[in-house]
Amino acid sequence: MSHVTTIDLDVRDLGALALAAARLGLRLDRDVTTYRSYQSGLECVAALTVVDDPTAYQVGVVQRADGRGFDLMWDNFGSSGRALADRVGTDTGLLKQAYSVEVTRQQLTRQGFTMSESRNPQTGAVVLTATGGRGPIGGAM
Repeated sequence: MSHVTTIDLDVRDLGALALAAARLGLRLDRDVTTYRSYQSGLECVAALTVVDDPTAYQVGVVQRADGRGFDLMWDNFGSSGRALADRVGTDTGLLKQAYSVEVTRQQLTRQGFTMSESRNPQTGAVVLTATGGRGPIGGAM
């Protein structure tokens, strides 16, 4: 019986995914061909690993059939799944937020903006503020 599901996130940049992972205490391992979950032997091109818990399940990074990006697969079953969910969020919201922040940060930096980051204490949302030639812009993620 499989508990593995796809995370609803459009991943096209493994560099941004690695930075997002680091924010959450994860590491992008590019030298793996399978990832740890309740079901063994699931193939991947990389995996997100909980840095300080070798028993936690991993997020599998799987090349899409059309070659346009990657699907993220994960399993939150049992104590090993909960250990992963503690990092990525029970609904993977923390991972989605971190990836969105890193992609946005990279895109705006390439456009010449200077970035600053804060967190809304009431909502937990990350607030990015970009300043540059066109003046300040900002938004919560």
